[in-house]
Amino acid sequence: MQDFWSNKAADLQFLKDKENDLKRIFCPGPGHIT
Repeated sequence: MQDFWSNKAADLQFLKDKENDLKRIFCPGPGHIT
């Protein structure tokens, strides 16, 4: 059962990283030249 939860946590972290990548692409910060 431990593996199940660590996999879930890894998936969530992966999704969070992906979300951050998308935000970086579509919502560039103040230092970004548009």
